[in-house]
Amino acid sequence: MADFQQTPILPTRRPGSSAEALAWRKYTHPLIFRHKAAPSHVEFSPVAPHDFCVVNSLQVDIFSARTNSVYRTLTRFKDTVCCASYRQDGKMLAASDESGVTQLFDLSSRAVMRTMRGHTKAVRAVRFSPDGSRLFTGSDDTRVLVWDVAAEQELRALDGHSDMVRCVRVSGAHGHAASAHRLLLSGSYDHTVRLWDVSAPKPVMTLRMPDPVEDVALLPGGGMVAVANGNQLTICDLLSGGKAVQSILAHSKAITCLHADADGHLLSGGLDRFVKVYDLARYKVLSSIMYDAPLLSLALSPTRSHLVAALANGTTC
Repeated sequence: MADFQQTPILPTRRPGSSAEALAWRKYTHPLIFRHKAAPSHVEFSPVAPHDFCVVNSLQVDIFSARTNSVYRTLTRFKDTVCCASYRQDGKMLAASDESGVTQLFDLSSRAVMRTMRGHTKAVRAVRFSPDGSRLFTGSDDTRVLVWDVAAEQELRALDGHSDMVRCVRVSGAHGHAASAHRLLLSGSYDHTVRLWDVSAPKPVMTLRMPDPVEDVALLPGGGMVAVANGNQLTICDLLSGGKAVQSILAHSKAITCLHADADGHLLSGGLDRFVKVYDLARYKVLSSIMYDAPLLSLALSPTRSHLVAALANGTTC
């Protein structure tokens, strides 16, 4: 009778079990903050100690990254606040509401320094230029407006979208090449992402998506952009005319928010209650983090010390 040798059984390696993937699992969420209404936007200050703001109802709460508690609240709003964004020096915050008004706050005094009125419907996106001299707003009225901050005046209307504008991103901000700071990206429910030279009224490029666009993220280097449309993530090469180079289906429901860090990672949050972390070198999912409710916004601190998620059940964690 032939002799048989026992075949050794080796433990299988689960997807996302690498050391890098395991590092993302440290972002558990034991701290839960309840708000008056579902928070619609979270964002970290680009300046240390990287405090963060949470937009909810008729106010913007400023949290300390050291104590994880609210130390300042901005309440000078007459309608529900939709979004907010820090200036690069961290000293000023722009916040927009459903009436179409955008206000600029001095964070040390909470005083309203500028008020921008030009949109006829809710402003869903607001961003500063890298030097802080310009402000860009995107609205449900389908328009993107360019503002002169010092003069408190509208400089230009960027018309082209046929449905609500959901997001704007500025090239040259938060680590992107400053030489390209004149370029602006806007995403809309009209299934398009438009690339603008802010000195011209017409888009330089239009990227067409199969589903409404909820958010966009400029990837490190500034030549690639990630687009959240429906439940898929589309990676486009702007240097090749906006060609789609990759499509990733990792969510079972619509993706609502994106965040790209400087280390080659991309995060997406969706209505399926998951945050997905992608390795952009291979376009693979590194890790998944499950929450108790659908995600409306997410932000990762520049030092990667905090991951904050805004949830539809009225909490951040």
